[in-house]
Formats: sequence, C-alpha cells, structure tokens
Amino acid sequence: MSHSTADKPDEAPARTVHLYLPPRLLKLAGDWSWEGGSPAMWCSNVLLSFPAAFAGTRGLLHPDDAPRVEAALAALPEEGAVSSLEFRIIDTWGAVRPLSGKGLRLAAPDPEAMVPDPAGSSETLAAARAAALESDRFRQRFAAAEWAERRSGSGSCYANASNHEVHYSDNVFRLHGLQPQSLNAHLRTFLAFVHPDDALPVEEAFDSAWRRRLPIELLYRIITPAGEQRFLRLCTTWQFSREGGHVLLGVFQDETASQHNEREREELHARSSVLQEASRLVERQAAVASWQYNLLTRKWSLSENFYRLLGVRPSELSVKADPIRLFLHPDDRERVESVLETMERTQECPDLDYRILRPDGQVRHLQLRGRSFVSSRSELLIIGSVRDLSLTRALERREARLVLEVARHEEVARTAEELGGICTWTFDPVHNRSAWSEGCYRLLGYKANSLELTQKLFLSFLHPDDRKSFLDTRDAVQQVHGSASLLLRLLVQGETRYVQARFRMLTGDAGPYLVAAFRDDTLLRQQQEVTAGSEALFSALLAALPEKIFVTDAQHLLLQLNAAAAAGLPVPAEGRNLFDLWPRLQGGDFPACLQRAFGGEACSVEGRGTGSHLLVPVRAGGDPAVLHVLRERPAESTLQERLAVQEHLVAAIAEAVSQAPFQ
Repeated sequence: MSHSTADKPDEAPARTVHLYLPPRLLKLAGDWSWEGGSPAMWCSNVLLSFPAAFAGTRGLLHPDDAPRVEAALAALPEEGAVSSLEFRIIDTWGAVRPLSGKGLRLAAPDPEAMVPDPAGSSETLAAARAAALESDRFRQRFAAAEWAERRSGSGSCYANASNHEVHYSDNVFRLHGLQPQSLNAHLRTFLAFVHPDDALPVEEAFDSAWRRRLPIELLYRIITPAGEQRFLRLCTTWQFSREGGHVLLGVFQDETASQHNEREREELHARSSVLQEASRLVERQAAVASWQYNLLTRKWSLSENFYRLLGVRPSELSVKADPIRLFLHPDDRERVESVLETMERTQECPDLDYRILRPDGQVRHLQLRGRSFVSSRSELLIIGSVRDLSLTRALERREARLVLEVARHEEVARTAEELGGICTWTFDPVHNRSAWSEGCYRLLGYKANSLELTQKLFLSFLHPDDRKSFLDTRDAVQQVHGSASLLLRLLVQGETRYVQARFRMLTGDAGPYLVAAFRDDTLLRQQQEVTAGSEALFSALLAALPEKIFVTDAQHLLLQLNAAAAAGLPVPAEGRNLFDLWPRLQGGDFPACLQRAFGGEACSVEGRGTGSHLLVPVRAGGDPAVLHVLRERPAESTLQERLAVQEHLVAAIAEAVSQAPFQ
C-alpha cells in the first residue's frame, strides 16, 4: 500500500515539539521522530483550548507518561539541553502516538503556539470546561470504538494525503498477529503480511485507488508471524479535513471465520449434491422411493423415483393429490383405505403391501414402510419408503411353479425308477459328497431315507468278486472323464440280484461329478433263462416231429423251421418269403386262411389228396406270427392215433413258439 511520490515535499522541515507544562511553555528542537508527516507537535498535561493558529498535530500528554516528562523538564534551565526524551500523546483523532527525540534543546516558543491566558475572561474558562467535557466524551467514544473493534473482529485506519499522517487502531495490529502499535504507521506497514499470491494484485489496486482518490473494497489473505492464514476485507472511503485536504478512512474486517464457513457450506452443498445423486441412483437401482406426509397440512412430499414407480411425471400429479389412494388397485382399495385412516388417527404408519394400477395398465406390487417424525420446526410428519416388489412377486410365482414342476419331475422320476427298476448315485469328488435316489434304498431292501447310505455300505452288499471291479471302474471314469458299463451282483437278504451299472463323469457349475445308474436285471435274467428253456424245448419238438413245421411273421418271412421243412429248400431258408419257397400256396383257400390266422383264429387248408396245412396264431418276440404244420395223409390204420399225438404236440409247440424270441 504505497502512495505517489508527487504527494511528498522535496525537503522535510525540522520537527519541533511544544510542551505546555503550566505555567511553562517549552519548545524542544532536535532530532524528533514520530509516525506521519506532521512537522510539529503541541501537547499539554492539562485539558485546555489548543492554540488555534498552531500548524501541526495537537494532543494531550499521555497520563502515564506525564509525571516522567514533568520530572525530566522541571529543572531544565532556559537554554538547557536534553540528550533524549520519549513519551506518548493522544491526538485529536484519539490515536495514541509515540514520540522519540534525541539531542534536544530549548528554543523560544513560536507565537502561534502560545496558550491563551486562562484568567483573561469567563468565556475562556467556559471554553476550557467545554474542552474538558469534549475530551472526556472523546475518551469514552474511543474506548467504545476500541471495544467494538475487538468484539467485531475489525480495525480502523486513516491517512491524511496532505501531511501523510497515517494511523492504525490497535486492533488492526491484532488482526495481523502483532502487539498494538508495534510497527511504524505508514501506507505500506502491513503489505509484507499479505499472502504472496495476493500481494501484487492488492498493491496495484490500492495504489491505483490512492492516486485517483477512489474508494476500494478488497478481500485478500494474510500470513501472521505465527504462520496462521487469515482472510481480511479492506473497505475505504475519502473525506476532507478541516483544512480541505483528502483523508482516507479505512476499515479492516476479519473474514476468516466467514470464509471458512462459506467453504464448509460449499463442501456441504457439494457433498449434499453427491449424496442426493447417489440416493437417486440407489432408489432407481433398488426400485425404492421415499416420501413424507404432513399430518397437519395433509401434504405429501415424494422423491423423484416415487413418480417413476407410479408411471407419471411430477407435473402430471396435482400437489393436493394423494399418491397412495390415487392409483390403488380396485381389489385393494377398501383394505388400504382402512389402513390410511388408522394411520391418520393413530399417527403411526403400519406396514402395508398393496397393488397399484398405473396409467399404462401395468399392475405393480408395492411395499410401504414408515414411522413418525418431528421436524426441526416442530411439525409432526410421517416419513417412509415404498419398494416395488413386482419383480419379487413374479419370481415368487415362478419359483412356486418351479417347485411344483420339480416335485412333479421328482415324482415322475421316482415312478420311472420304480417301473424300470432303476436308481441313481451322484458323487462329488471335490467335496466328497454322495446323493442316492430312493430306488437305491429299495434295491438294497431298505425304506427310503431310513439310514445314511454310503459307498462303504453299498460295497458291503456287492458280491466279493465284484467289489474290485466296481472300484476300478469308478476310479477309471473319474480319471479319464469318460463312461463305462459294468454288471454287478448284489447279495440282498440271502438272494443274488443282478444289476447293470452305468458310470459317467459330468461337469457342472460346482465342478466335475460322477453319476452312476443302476438297473435291477434280476427278473430279466430269470425270464431269459425261461426263454432259453422254451427255445430248447421248441427245437427238440421241431426235430422230433416228421411233419414240416415252420413259423412266419406278418411279412410272410420264415423265422424258424425244422429239418423236415428245410429239406429241399435253399440254405439258409430263414428270412425268405413263404410264397417264394412254396409258390403253390398263393392259390386256393390258403391266403384267406392265413389272414384268419393273423386275426387270431386257427384254421387248416386241405390239400388235394396230399394232406392238410394247419395254421395256428402265435407271437414271436411280442409280434404276431403264424405256426405252419404241413401234414401228409398217413395210412388208414394209424390215422386216429397220429391225430391224437399231433394235437398234443401242436399245443406244446404253440406254447413254446409264443415264448421264443425269433430273430
């Protein structure tokens, strides 16, 4: 904070001090120093009218320094000298100004500094009393101003552009972290404390305002001697002195707390904006919304996502509209109305699940939760949240359907296992866990889930000769991740059961696992043994009979024939067409009789003097077939006997044919 050099005089005059110590008026000349550009000082230890013609700064000798000054000058001769003298005065602005002089000597007082005779007139005495009262009021104002500055965190200053006198109040020094009046007062006293980043702009702005005599307002930072950063605001204005010169008046205001508060408000606002945006994102992601209801004004306040759940824009919903009742599903209206009436009466919000019918026709399931709350303005509110459970309800319905479907599939699988004699074993080698179907319990003669079925227990039921094969096959399938089949024997309740086992390694989300399917082939094996006996009997009967006997299927292909029928036929005859081998059968009554046989009726066709052709319906491997017996006409003496024998043989052959699996 500098001022223009054009305002400085070319040569500073010698400074002098006039001290009025009644009854003496002393003029001390020498090397004086004080703040400001005033060339002379006039002061006294008593209250009286100042010399009106005196050109310089006038004031009162500081009460604390008056005894010391009086003692130092009491015995001073008329032309004596004082090596040094320091004291303070209180000028007409109320500022305390320190004075320091060296090499001082007495000189003749200036005429304009002479004190009016106090005994000259009553007017002079009255003026002296008025001056004393004014000085007392001035002291009180000064004390009040000083107290106000300290309380408000402010300080004042003035600078006379004519005589370059500058003064700062004590609190200006305190704002800069200094003791009061610890630095010489001039326009650049506190420039060194301005923050380096603000120093140049502040100096340029103040210099420009000083030169142009313009008011200014600056907000800048300072660094105190203790290293503390503060914010100061400087506001200035211009006035005129009694002599008509320009006087700058300024106020320093500590803005540190307000700046910190402003910064905190900005940070809070920024955090609040982030939290609000995060809240909006969370509400949209979680399909929830917030609301509040004023029980006094009956007004609703909804979050942005609440309108989205309702399927409307905020502008489409009236301020007075009730967002709960407005879109209620017709089937839920009566129940929800009762709950809302209870809420307003008891001032408590019960848990509520209900449905709404949106303008676009969609039905949404909502869950309402809330509680009472008293605001900072003592308003009774109910605040809460609403959650869209539509997807949850849809998933619950789907899960219920899946549970039913899984139960149905399990029942179908259980029935299939029972009918097919099949059961399964699943083994997780990573976690060493096994799962056995109910059929495995039945296979071992237990009730379902009557005990914990393990591999060790299953191995105890295996035939001793099959245990190693079972373990080797299981380990091999796990190692190569392939599949294998194995025939096992189980010893269950003293009986041997034949089980066909199929192993396969599969891969799921939780890792690889082994699946084994077991099929009880005991009954099939017994049937195969019976069938083998029937085949042996049928073959023996065919070989023992002299008649030509053979079996054909629905395509008239030979399935099996005896040696008598094969005589004279191409080898092999099986699989050939009946009519290709015996073309003569295509005529006469044979085709019609063949059709009757496939219809389930036995019949015969008589040959022309050569015998008869008997056709008996049978089943070959579950499919319809016909047993053919070609009888040649025997001699008359043995005819009755052979007919009786042949009838018994045909019946036996037919039974054997029905049980034999023809290829």
